[in-house]
Amino acid sequence: RIGSILAQLLHALGARVLAYDINPQPAYESFLTYVDKETLLAESDIVSLHVDLNPSSVGLLSAADFERMPAHAGLVNASRGPVVNTDALITALVSGEIEAAALDTVEGESAVFNHDLRQQGVADQRIQQLLDLPNVIMTPHVAFYTNLAVQNMIDIALDDVLLIIQGQPALHEI
Repeated sequence: RIGSILAQLLHALGARVLAYDINPQPAYESFLTYVDKETLLAESDIVSLHVDLNPSSVGLLSAADFERMPAHAGLVNASRGPVVNTDALITALVSGEIEAAALDTVEGESAVFNHDLRQQGVADQRIQQLLDLPNVIMTPHVAFYTNLAVQNMIDIALDDVLLIIQGQPALHEI
């Protein structure tokens, strides 16, 4: 859902939006073009990830994938840390295979994000290396935490509880 909203916004700004999805949605084809993963990587200036974490998305971007990307390309990971092979990302950033990364999430983030590490520093060497790179912006994975998002979570949860109490299936059951 977040990826499709981003695609609509970018399309409205005049960008050519490519998408790779194992379950393409025909309703989105008015503002994006579905291509295979290799084409998306080779032709994109920015690759923005908005996938859930599941067995098929772990390691979605690997060393071979970074090699396919243009040297001027950037990566935005707003999904989950394990979707990107962190060692391969560091290598790609240091070697210049890709130009930059903006990371809202990274492997091993739970030991770092939402902790005051000013005194002891970051123990995870890979995360510290990413933090030290001049071509990386890293933020804690809390961008969703807005008043509207929290209100939506509450409303959805309460609506689902009411459905369950009424003997109906919840719309957002996991």
